Amino acid sequence: MASISLRSLTKRFGTTVAVNNLNLDLEEGELVALLGPSGCGKTTTLRMIAGFEEADSGTISFGGRDVTSLPPERRNTGMVFQNYALFPHLTVAQNVAFGLEMRKVPKAEIARRVDAILDKVQLRELADRYPRQLSGGQQQRTALARALVINPSVLLLDEPLANLDAKLREEMRFYIRSLQQEFGITTVYVTHDQSEALVLADRIAVMKDGVLQQVGTPTDIYQRPGNAWVADFIGLTNLVPGVITDREGSRVLVDTDLGVLSGTGSDGLRTGDQVLLSIRPESLRITSGTDTAHPGDTLDGAERNRLVGVVRERAYLGNLVDYRIEVGERVRLRVQTAPVPAYDVGDRVVLSFSDDQAWVVSDEGSVSRGDHRAEAALA
Repeated sequence: MASISLRSLTKRFGTTVAVNNLNLDLEEGELVALLGPSGCGKTTTLRMIAGFEEADSGTISFGGRDVTSLPPERRNTGMVFQNYALFPHLTVAQNVAFGLEMRKVPKAEIARRVDAILDKVQLRELADRYPRQLSGGQQQRTALARALVINPSVLLLDEPLANLDAKLREEMRFYIRSLQQEFGITTVYVTHDQSEALVLADRIAVMKDGVLQQVGTPTDIYQRPGNAWVADFIGLTNLVPGVITDREGSRVLVDTDLGVLSGTGSDGLRTGDQVLLSIRPESLRITSGTDTAHPGDTLDGAERNRLVGVVRERAYLGNLVDYRIEVGERVRLRVQTAPVPAYDVGDRVVLSFSDDQAWVVSDEGSVSRGDHRAEAALA
Protein backbone atom coordinates (compact mmCIF):
# COMPACT_ATOMS: atom_id res chain seq x y z
CA MET A 1 0.00 0.00 0.00
CA ALA A 2 1.07 3.60 -0.54
CA SER A 3 0.06 7.11 0.38
CA ILE A 4 -1.31 9.33 -2.39
CA SER A 5 -0.49 12.99 -2.92
CA LEU A 6 -2.19 15.19 -5.51
CA ARG A 7 -0.64 18.60 -6.04
CA SER A 8 -2.17 21.43 -8.12
CA LEU A 9 -3.85 18.81 -10.31
CA THR A 10 -5.68 20.38 -13.25
CA LYS A 11 -7.49 18.89 -16.25
CA ARG A 12 -9.24 20.70 -19.08
CA PHE A 13 -11.45 19.43 -21.87
CA GLY A 14 -11.47 22.24 -24.41
CA THR A 15 -12.64 25.34 -22.59
CA THR A 16 -14.12 23.33 -19.70
CA VAL A 17 -11.99 23.00 -16.57
CA ALA A 18 -12.96 19.56 -15.26
CA VAL A 19 -10.53 19.60 -12.32
CA ASN A 20 -9.13 22.89 -11.06
CA ASN A 21 -5.93 23.05 -8.99
CA LEU A 22 -6.78 20.06 -6.80
CA ASN A 23 -4.64 19.39 -3.72
CA LEU A 24 -5.39 16.25 -1.72
CA ASP A 25 -3.41 13.78 0.42
CA LEU A 26 -4.36 10.24 1.41
CA GLU A 27 -2.54 8.37 4.14
CA GLU A 28 -1.50 4.74 3.75
CA GLY A 29 -4.48 2.45 4.21
CA GLU A 30 -6.99 5.30 4.20
CA LEU A 31 -10.26 5.25 2.24
CA VAL A 32 -11.22 8.66 0.89
CA ALA A 33 -14.49 9.19 -0.98
CA LEU A 34 -14.63 11.73 -3.79
CA LEU A 35 -18.20 12.98 -3.49
CA GLY A 36 -20.14 15.38 -5.64
CA PRO A 37 -22.84 15.77 -8.29
CA SER A 38 -22.46 14.67 -11.89
CA GLY A 39 -19.86 16.73 -13.72
CA CYS A 40 -18.00 17.86 -10.60
CA GLY A 41 -14.69 16.27 -11.67
CA LYS A 42 -14.54 13.29 -9.34
CA THR A 43 -14.29 10.57 -12.02
CA THR A 44 -11.80 12.64 -14.02
CA THR A 45 -9.67 12.88 -10.87
CA LEU A 46 -9.86 9.11 -10.42
CA ARG A 47 -8.89 8.49 -14.04
CA MET A 48 -5.88 10.80 -13.68
CA ILE A 49 -4.79 8.87 -10.58
CA ALA A 50 -5.14 5.63 -12.57
CA GLY A 51 -3.28 7.05 -15.55
CA PHE A 52 -6.20 6.84 -18.00
CA GLU A 53 -6.32 10.64 -18.29
CA GLU A 54 -3.25 12.86 -18.57
CA ALA A 55 -3.17 15.88 -16.27
CA ASP A 56 -2.64 19.25 -17.93
CA SER A 57 -0.67 20.37 -14.90
CA GLY A 58 0.15 19.23 -11.39
CA THR A 59 1.63 16.04 -9.96
CA ILE A 60 0.49 12.65 -8.67
CA SER A 61 2.64 10.74 -6.19
CA PHE A 62 2.30 7.27 -4.66
CA GLY A 63 4.35 6.79 -1.52
CA GLY A 64 6.51 9.79 -2.41
CA ARG A 65 7.16 8.44 -5.93
CA ASP A 66 6.08 10.71 -8.80
CA VAL A 67 3.84 8.67 -11.12
CA THR A 68 2.37 11.60 -13.06
CA SER A 69 3.91 10.53 -16.38
CA LEU A 70 3.72 6.77 -15.91
CA PRO A 71 1.26 4.67 -17.96
CA PRO A 72 -1.50 2.81 -16.05
CA GLU A 73 0.27 -0.57 -16.11
CA ARG A 74 3.27 0.88 -14.26
CA ARG A 75 1.31 2.45 -11.40
CA ASN A 76 0.27 -0.80 -9.66
CA THR A 77 -3.32 0.26 -9.18
CA GLY A 78 -6.39 -1.95 -9.02
CA MET A 79 -9.55 -0.43 -10.48
CA VAL A 80 -13.21 -1.38 -10.27
CA PHE A 81 -15.35 0.31 -12.92
CA GLN A 82 -19.02 1.24 -12.63
CA ASN A 83 -19.99 -1.44 -15.19
CA TYR A 84 -17.38 -3.89 -13.75
CA ALA A 85 -15.81 -4.36 -17.26
CA LEU A 86 -15.70 -8.16 -16.96
CA PHE A 87 -14.73 -10.16 -20.03
CA PRO A 88 -17.93 -11.99 -21.08
CA HIS A 89 -16.05 -14.88 -22.73
CA LEU A 90 -13.96 -15.63 -19.62
CA THR A 91 -15.06 -17.46 -16.47
CA VAL A 92 -14.92 -15.88 -13.02
CA ALA A 93 -11.55 -17.51 -12.35
CA GLN A 94 -10.19 -16.46 -15.75
CA ASN A 95 -11.37 -12.87 -15.26
CA VAL A 96 -9.66 -12.72 -11.87
CA ALA A 97 -6.47 -14.28 -13.27
CA PHE A 98 -6.23 -11.87 -16.21
CA GLY A 99 -4.15 -9.18 -14.50
CA LEU A 100 -1.71 -11.73 -13.13
CA GLU A 101 -1.26 -13.29 -16.57
CA MET A 102 -0.49 -9.86 -18.04
CA ARG A 103 2.20 -9.51 -15.37
CA LYS A 104 3.75 -12.86 -16.37
CA VAL A 105 3.19 -14.40 -12.93
CA PRO A 106 3.97 -18.16 -12.92
CA LYS A 107 0.91 -20.40 -13.47
CA ALA A 108 1.19 -22.12 -10.09
CA GLU A 109 1.28 -18.76 -8.31
CA ILE A 110 -1.69 -17.52 -10.35
CA ALA A 111 -3.72 -20.57 -9.35
CA ARG A 112 -2.83 -20.10 -5.69
CA ARG A 113 -3.65 -16.40 -5.61
CA VAL A 114 -6.88 -16.73 -7.59
CA ASP A 115 -8.05 -19.53 -5.31
CA ALA A 116 -7.23 -17.45 -2.22
CA ILE A 117 -9.00 -14.29 -3.40
CA LEU A 118 -12.11 -16.18 -4.54
CA ASP A 119 -12.30 -17.55 -1.01
CA LYS A 120 -12.12 -14.01 0.36
CA VAL A 121 -14.97 -12.76 -1.83
CA GLN A 122 -16.98 -15.97 -1.38
CA LEU A 123 -16.96 -16.95 -5.06
CA ARG A 124 -14.99 -20.22 -5.02
CA GLU A 125 -18.06 -22.27 -5.98
CA LEU A 126 -18.76 -19.94 -8.92
CA ALA A 127 -15.24 -19.99 -10.35
CA ASP A 128 -16.30 -21.72 -13.59
CA ARG A 129 -19.32 -19.53 -14.30
CA TYR A 130 -19.41 -16.75 -16.89
CA PRO A 131 -20.41 -13.15 -16.07
CA ARG A 132 -23.84 -13.60 -17.71
CA GLN A 133 -24.55 -16.38 -15.19
CA LEU A 134 -23.88 -14.12 -12.18
CA SER A 135 -26.06 -11.74 -10.20
CA GLY A 136 -25.11 -8.07 -9.98
CA GLY A 137 -23.55 -8.59 -6.56
CA GLN A 138 -21.54 -11.57 -7.78
CA GLN A 139 -20.26 -9.60 -10.77
CA GLN A 140 -19.26 -6.80 -8.44
CA ARG A 141 -17.34 -9.20 -6.18
CA THR A 142 -15.63 -10.67 -9.24
CA ALA A 143 -14.47 -7.21 -10.26
CA LEU A 144 -13.23 -6.57 -6.71
CA ALA A 145 -11.35 -9.87 -6.70
CA ARG A 146 -9.69 -9.03 -10.02
CA ALA A 147 -8.58 -5.66 -8.64
CA LEU A 148 -7.29 -7.09 -5.35
CA VAL A 149 -5.51 -10.22 -6.63
CA ILE A 150 -2.65 -8.22 -8.16
CA ASN A 151 -1.78 -6.82 -4.70
CA PRO A 152 -2.13 -3.18 -5.80
CA SER A 153 -0.61 -0.28 -3.92
CA VAL A 154 -3.76 1.73 -4.56
CA LEU A 155 -7.38 0.65 -5.07
CA LEU A 156 -9.62 2.85 -7.24
CA LEU A 157 -13.41 2.42 -7.22
CA ASP A 158 -15.61 4.30 -9.71
CA GLU A 159 -19.22 4.19 -8.45
CA PRO A 160 -19.01 0.38 -8.08
CA LEU A 161 -22.47 0.02 -6.51
CA ALA A 162 -24.42 2.18 -8.95
CA ASN A 163 -25.90 -0.78 -10.85
CA LEU A 164 -27.15 -2.67 -7.80
CA ASP A 165 -30.60 -2.51 -6.24
CA ALA A 166 -31.01 -0.52 -3.03
CA LYS A 167 -30.88 -3.41 -0.56
CA LEU A 168 -27.88 -5.10 -2.16
CA ARG A 169 -26.12 -1.74 -2.46
CA GLU A 170 -26.47 -1.22 1.28
CA GLU A 171 -25.10 -4.70 2.03
CA MET A 172 -22.16 -4.26 -0.33
CA ARG A 173 -21.11 -1.00 1.33
CA PHE A 174 -20.17 -2.87 4.47
CA TYR A 175 -18.64 -5.72 2.46
CA ILE A 176 -16.34 -3.38 0.53
CA ARG A 177 -15.36 -1.55 3.71
CA SER A 178 -14.47 -4.77 5.52
CA LEU A 179 -12.38 -6.00 2.57
CA GLN A 180 -10.58 -2.67 2.28
CA GLN A 181 -9.73 -2.68 5.97
CA GLU A 182 -8.60 -6.31 5.88
CA PHE A 183 -6.24 -5.69 2.95
CA GLY A 184 -5.20 -2.26 4.24
CA ILE A 185 -5.11 -0.76 0.76
CA THR A 186 -5.15 2.99 0.22
CA THR A 187 -8.44 3.54 -1.60
CA VAL A 188 -10.12 6.29 -3.60
CA TYR A 189 -13.87 5.76 -3.89
CA VAL A 190 -15.88 7.88 -6.32
CA THR A 191 -19.59 8.29 -5.64
CA HIS A 192 -22.47 10.73 -5.93
CA ASP A 193 -24.31 8.83 -3.16
CA GLN A 194 -23.90 10.65 0.14
CA SER A 195 -24.94 7.62 2.19
CA GLU A 196 -22.18 5.54 0.60
CA ALA A 197 -19.60 8.18 1.36
CA LEU A 198 -20.73 8.59 4.97
CA VAL A 199 -20.73 4.82 5.61
CA LEU A 200 -17.54 3.87 3.79
CA ALA A 201 -15.05 6.68 4.06
CA ASP A 202 -12.42 7.62 6.61
CA ARG A 203 -12.61 11.07 5.03
CA ILE A 204 -14.76 12.67 2.36
CA ALA A 205 -13.55 15.11 -0.29
CA VAL A 206 -16.52 17.12 -1.58
CA MET A 207 -16.19 18.54 -5.11
CA LYS A 208 -18.20 21.05 -7.14
CA ASP A 209 -17.43 22.28 -10.65
CA GLY A 210 -13.94 20.82 -10.52
CA VAL A 211 -13.05 22.57 -7.26
CA LEU A 212 -12.48 20.86 -3.93
CA GLN A 213 -14.96 22.37 -1.46
CA GLN A 214 -14.11 20.58 1.79
CA VAL A 215 -12.19 17.57 3.11
CA GLY A 216 -13.02 16.00 6.45
CA THR A 217 -14.35 13.04 8.35
CA PRO A 218 -17.98 12.09 7.69
CA THR A 219 -18.91 13.67 11.03
CA ASP A 220 -17.14 16.93 10.16
CA ILE A 221 -18.68 17.12 6.70
CA TYR A 222 -22.19 16.46 7.99
CA GLN A 223 -22.16 18.46 11.20
CA ARG A 224 -19.68 21.22 10.28
CA PRO A 225 -20.04 21.92 6.54
CA GLY A 226 -17.43 24.33 5.23
CA ASN A 227 -19.77 26.50 3.17
CA ALA A 228 -23.40 26.94 2.18
CA TRP A 229 -23.14 24.67 -0.84
CA VAL A 230 -21.74 21.75 1.17
CA ALA A 231 -24.38 22.26 3.86
CA ASP A 232 -27.09 22.10 1.21
CA PHE A 233 -25.59 19.18 -0.71
CA ILE A 234 -24.82 16.80 2.15
CA GLY A 235 -27.93 15.16 3.53
CA LEU A 236 -31.03 17.19 4.39
CA THR A 237 -30.87 20.52 6.10
CA ASN A 238 -32.83 23.68 6.83
CA LEU A 239 -31.02 26.86 5.77
CA VAL A 240 -32.22 30.00 7.57
CA PRO A 241 -30.63 33.26 6.30
CA GLY A 242 -29.66 36.10 8.62
CA VAL A 243 -26.99 38.51 9.81
CA ILE A 244 -24.57 37.96 12.69
CA THR A 245 -25.32 40.40 15.51
CA ASP A 246 -22.88 39.10 18.12
CA ARG A 247 -20.66 36.18 19.03
CA GLU A 248 -19.29 34.75 22.26
CA GLY A 249 -16.55 32.25 21.52
CA SER A 250 -18.01 29.67 19.16
CA ARG A 251 -21.59 30.77 19.91
CA VAL A 252 -23.04 33.02 17.20
CA LEU A 253 -26.20 35.14 17.42
CA VAL A 254 -28.01 35.55 14.10
CA ASP A 255 -30.82 38.00 13.36
CA THR A 256 -33.29 36.20 11.08
CA ASP A 257 -36.86 36.64 9.85
CA LEU A 258 -37.76 34.28 12.72
CA GLY A 259 -36.08 36.40 15.37
CA VAL A 260 -32.61 36.18 16.90
CA LEU A 261 -31.40 32.58 16.84
CA SER A 262 -28.12 31.15 18.10
CA GLY A 263 -25.81 28.56 16.67
CA THR A 264 -22.17 27.51 16.47
CA GLY A 265 -19.75 28.89 13.90
CA SER A 266 -16.14 28.92 12.81
CA ASP A 267 -13.62 31.55 13.90
CA GLY A 268 -13.73 33.26 10.49
CA LEU A 269 -17.27 34.62 10.95
CA ARG A 270 -17.67 38.23 12.05
CA THR A 271 -20.44 40.54 13.26
CA GLY A 272 -22.35 41.90 10.27
CA ASP A 273 -21.68 38.88 8.04
CA GLN A 274 -24.54 37.53 5.93
CA VAL A 275 -24.88 33.89 6.98
CA LEU A 276 -27.06 30.80 6.86
CA LEU A 277 -28.06 28.78 9.91
CA SER A 278 -27.88 25.10 8.90
CA ILE A 279 -30.20 22.98 11.07
CA ARG A 280 -30.62 19.28 10.30
CA PRO A 281 -34.23 17.96 10.35
CA GLU A 282 -33.37 15.45 13.09
CA SER A 283 -31.88 18.21 15.25
CA LEU A 284 -35.21 19.97 15.70
CA ARG A 285 -37.28 18.86 18.69
CA ILE A 286 -41.03 19.09 18.30
CA THR A 287 -43.48 19.46 21.20
CA SER A 288 -47.10 20.36 21.69
CA GLY A 289 -48.11 23.91 20.78
CA THR A 290 -49.77 24.65 24.09
CA ASP A 291 -46.52 26.43 24.97
CA THR A 292 -46.69 30.23 24.71
CA ALA A 293 -43.11 30.63 23.47
CA HIS A 294 -42.53 32.82 20.44
CA PRO A 295 -39.65 33.37 17.99
CA GLY A 296 -36.72 35.16 19.60
CA ASP A 297 -37.18 33.75 23.11
CA THR A 298 -33.84 33.40 24.91
CA LEU A 299 -33.85 30.46 27.27
CA ASP A 300 -31.16 28.24 28.76
CA GLY A 301 -29.45 25.22 27.22
CA ALA A 302 -31.34 23.23 24.60
CA GLU A 303 -34.34 25.55 24.98
CA ARG A 304 -32.58 28.72 23.83
CA ASN A 305 -33.96 28.55 20.27
CA ARG A 306 -37.72 28.13 20.15
CA LEU A 307 -40.13 28.62 17.26
CA VAL A 308 -43.91 28.38 17.21
CA GLY A 309 -45.31 26.78 14.06
CA VAL A 310 -48.12 24.89 12.39
CA VAL A 311 -47.86 21.45 10.76
CA ARG A 312 -48.55 21.88 7.04
CA GLU A 313 -47.39 18.50 5.69
CA ARG A 314 -46.49 15.11 7.14
CA ALA A 315 -45.18 11.89 5.63
CA TYR A 316 -45.02 8.59 7.51
CA LEU A 317 -41.77 6.76 6.66
CA GLY A 318 -41.97 3.84 9.08
CA ASN A 319 -39.14 4.53 11.49
CA LEU A 320 -39.78 8.29 11.45
CA VAL A 321 -42.22 10.98 10.41
CA ASP A 322 -41.18 13.76 8.04
CA TYR A 323 -42.93 17.06 8.83
CA ARG A 324 -43.03 20.45 7.10
CA ILE A 325 -43.67 23.07 9.77
CA GLU A 326 -44.68 26.63 8.89
CA VAL A 327 -42.91 28.92 11.35
CA GLY A 328 -43.11 32.28 9.62
CA GLU A 329 -44.15 34.07 6.48
CA ARG A 330 -42.87 31.99 3.53
CA VAL A 331 -40.77 29.91 5.95
CA ARG A 332 -41.20 26.18 6.45
CA LEU A 333 -38.79 23.96 8.34
CA ARG A 334 -38.36 20.27 7.75
CA VAL A 335 -38.44 18.11 10.89
CA GLN A 336 -37.81 14.37 11.14
CA THR A 337 -38.69 12.64 14.37
CA ALA A 338 -39.98 9.40 15.87
CA PRO A 339 -43.56 8.39 14.97
CA VAL A 340 -44.70 8.82 18.59
CA PRO A 341 -46.06 11.24 19.59
CA ALA A 342 -47.71 12.01 16.27
CA TYR A 343 -48.85 15.43 15.06
CA ASP A 344 -51.48 16.07 12.41
CA VAL A 345 -51.69 18.66 9.69
CA GLY A 346 -53.00 21.86 11.28
CA ASP A 347 -51.59 21.16 14.74
CA ARG A 348 -49.83 24.02 16.50
CA VAL A 349 -46.38 22.95 17.68
CA VAL A 350 -43.19 24.34 19.19
CA LEU A 351 -39.79 23.61 17.64
CA SER A 352 -36.54 23.90 19.59
CA PHE A 353 -32.87 23.23 18.94
CA SER A 354 -29.61 23.67 20.82
CA ASP A 355 -26.71 25.92 19.83
CA ASP A 356 -24.43 23.03 18.93
CA GLN A 357 -27.05 21.56 16.57
CA ALA A 358 -27.14 24.68 14.38
CA TRP A 359 -24.03 25.34 12.29
CA VAL A 360 -23.52 28.85 10.91
CA VAL A 361 -21.98 29.17 7.43
CA SER A 362 -21.22 32.16 5.26
CA ASP A 363 -23.97 33.00 2.79
CA GLU A 364 -22.02 32.77 -0.46
CA GLY A 365 -25.06 32.62 -2.70
CA SER A 366 -24.10 29.13 -3.84
CA VAL A 367 -27.06 27.09 -2.63
CA SER A 368 -28.06 24.82 -5.50
CA ARG A 369 -31.82 25.16 -5.22
CA GLY A 370 -31.77 28.85 -6.00
CA ASP A 371 -33.54 31.36 -3.80
CA HIS A 372 -33.12 29.85 -0.36
CA ARG A 373 -34.48 33.03 1.19
CA ALA A 374 -37.87 32.42 -0.42
CA GLU A 375 -37.83 28.78 0.69
CA ALA A 376 -35.92 29.53 3.89
CA ALA A 377 -34.86 25.96 4.42
CA LEU A 378 -37.36 23.84 2.56
CA ALA A 379 -34.80 21.02 2.51
